[in-house]
Amino acid sequence: SISGNDFLKEGENKVIVTVLAESGDIIEYTINVFRESAPEDGTTSEDITAVPGSSSGVFEVVLIGGEKFAVYSGKYKLVEPSSEVVIPSGYIKTKMIISDISVPVYSLEKDLGSDFLLIYAMNEEGEEGFYQYDRIEKTLQRYVPSKESIIDNTSDTNPEDILQSQEYRSNLNKAAIIIALLSALCVLLIAILIRMFFKLKGYKDEDID
Repeated sequence: SISGNDFLKEGENKVIVTVLAESGDIIEYTINVFRESAPEDGTTSEDITAVPGSSSGVFEVVLIGGEKFAVYSGKYKLVEPSSEVVIPSGYIKTKMIISDISVPVYSLEKDLGSDFLLIYAMNEEGEEGFYQYDRIEKTLQRYVPSKESIIDNTSDTNPEDILQSQEYRSNLNKAAIIIALLSALCVLLIAILIRMFFKLKGYKDEDID
């Protein structure tokens, strides 16, 4: 996909070409485009409407002291989430090149070409979390999971416990059926023993009935 090539302004413009590799990695190529000034016909630069995704306030990644930082209305240090951090449901880890730097990102597993990706970073106050990156408008904002993902991620139900519970109920039903069959068999055996006992005592079948 290509973005930033519409409504080019006079001067420098950035055109972003996004490529999805067979490995699932998302790579962005930045093309710097310079547009010459138009002939003077009374139109001034103030008459040109600002387009989202222009060079002003664009999200970018920089290297500072060997560490990667996302810069957008502040500075965010890109860090690796600990093993205790729960990855949002439906997202997988991949890589993306932003500002000529390889950045770990999280993309929707069913839509690797989505315009929105997640980046795990630490803000200037030392707080870590996921941030949503808009590849089209080059913006960054704090990621707030949906209610569905919150319910899924905070559920205390263990899949193994569910399976064990289902297996327990199945075994319990089998045991109940076996007990019922054994009870019926015991009643039948008792009836046969009673008839045999009376026969041994000299009673006839007519008397026993």
